[in-house]
Amino acid sequence: MRPIFRKIRSKWLTFRKALLGSVALGVLTLVAPLPGQAQTLNDRIAANATNSKNSRMLVDAREVVYDRDKDRVSAVGDVQIYYQGRVLEADRVTYDRKNKRVYAEGNAKLTEADGTKSFGDRFDLTDDFKDGFIDSLRVETTTKSRISAARAERTGGERTVFNNGTFTACEPCKEAPEKPPLWQIKAARIIHNNSEQRIYYENASVEFFGVPVAWFPYFAAPDPSVQRLSGVLSPHLVSKTRLGYGASVPLYWAIAQNYDVTFTPTYLSRQGFHADVFWRHRTENGSYNLRANGIFQQDRSAFNAAPWLGAGNRTFRGSISSRGRFYLNEKWTFGWDGAIATDKFYYADYKVKPSSLANNYFTESVSKIYLQGRGERSWFDLSAYHFLGVSTADWQPQIGTAAPVLDFDRRFTPDGIGGELKLTVNAAAIQRDAAFYQPLTGGITPSLLYNANEGQYYACATAAGGAYRPGQCLLRGFAGQYLRTSVDLSWRRQFIDPVGQVWTPFVGLKGDLAALQVKQSGYNDPTNVFPTGRYGNDNQGNFFGGNADNYLFRGMPSVGVEYRYPFFALSSFGT
Repeated sequence: MRPIFRKIRSKWLTFRKALLGSVALGVLTLVAPLPGQAQTLNDRIAANATNSKNSRMLVDAREVVYDRDKDRVSAVGDVQIYYQGRVLEADRVTYDRKNKRVYAEGNAKLTEADGTKSFGDRFDLTDDFKDGFIDSLRVETTTKSRISAARAERTGGERTVFNNGTFTACEPCKEAPEKPPLWQIKAARIIHNNSEQRIYYENASVEFFGVPVAWFPYFAAPDPSVQRLSGVLSPHLVSKTRLGYGASVPLYWAIAQNYDVTFTPTYLSRQGFHADVFWRHRTENGSYNLRANGIFQQDRSAFNAAPWLGAGNRTFRGSISSRGRFYLNEKWTFGWDGAIATDKFYYADYKVKPSSLANNYFTESVSKIYLQGRGERSWFDLSAYHFLGVSTADWQPQIGTAAPVLDFDRRFTPDGIGGELKLTVNAAAIQRDAAFYQPLTGGITPSLLYNANEGQYYACATAAGGAYRPGQCLLRGFAGQYLRTSVDLSWRRQFIDPVGQVWTPFVGLKGDLAALQVKQSGYNDPTNVFPTGRYGNDNQGNFFGGNADNYLFRGMPSVGVEYRYPFFALSSFGT
């Protein structure tokens, strides 16, 4: 029987979804394993099957041909198919209903909703998307990654093979796009296994500027849909005089979607095995982590003598650190960030860096616990701080703790007078066990004065005796407790007159209350090299007139007007 044709020009058509829809969706399943995709192939197929039930497709072509003898439907000439945010373009798209196959031929191009573009000379797919071929495949993702293959084949809805494939994340040179990219990976076969969520490379080489620099007969890696995968992480080497030579091999275990653990054993030729365990857990309203590490040292003599220059007296050394943050509700947050260690030299000796370290120079570790609240016009922060000095010159009893520390800020718009009423409150309590002296004249360097159990410290003493008095000695930090509360209440309102002048009247009252309790006992060091001028907290009395307790209150009212006259002037060099 003679074929019957129907020709339609320049007209939008509602096409049968089971026909050309299989092209757009089937091609998508072949290119799904490319970098930047968030779903696995099976996820995409399931989503496509679900969405296709109620989705409509628009087709634009120069003509649509129905061949009833061969039971085929074809869209011919500048074909554009719009379906679920995707656009399929080709010179010709044909659906063979008898053999249940779909063909897209001639400059075929698929643009996904996220901007990923796939190019091919010919698409040949089954209508259930489980099997298919794409000739001369080339894919460009929104992350600038590119993959190409002479032929891509998908079998059983499970396995996709890219023959003679190439992958790179470098853009081609604009002036000479034919030049090789900075780097690329070429493989005889790139195999993606959907259920395993892994990509296998066979006979692969790594090239820089087109020159092969490494060859691998076979290797595998997680596909882009995998965010976490249990296994061995990149090792690193260790070479340090006090530790010896060694290597670390991190082992990562993705226990569940919301928690994992990393175990990092390190062998050191001089000190033995160093263990490090890092646990992470994300909950419904926050997250926290816990890290513990340590070592039983084999050669303690490698480190300086304790306590002021090193930790040569310790067999076991280690630390524990933790960090967490939880959202109690939309306005309140609770969290912490802290660490403890067997000695202050551990972090620098073994290059362990908890998040509490203030910087990369291992000078101090700041532990903090806090409760924070935030409103539309208010802020609340209640915190406690502990400071650990980790440098050689730090003596821990001289380093204070701050607990609690309160900050509160609230803004109001008063009725009647307008403007802004501001209330701020700050309160803090600081404690220190040992006084912190520093000599001004005739002092002794801290390396000559030390406590056998604590380490170095500054002292204001000479061979003739003590010099713990103003003018010869500076009390940088007193031993005892210091409490302070400040309350500031202020109002201000801005007025702008017709000529642009800004007038801001303000009035305020600030009050401060402070209490000082001086500790005049303890830390009277008997090992001081100058017995006549021993260090001790009792010397603090010279700086406070002999008073152990001091109290202070002050109030500071303020009233005034702030005047501004902003203006703009145009000149050759700007405004």
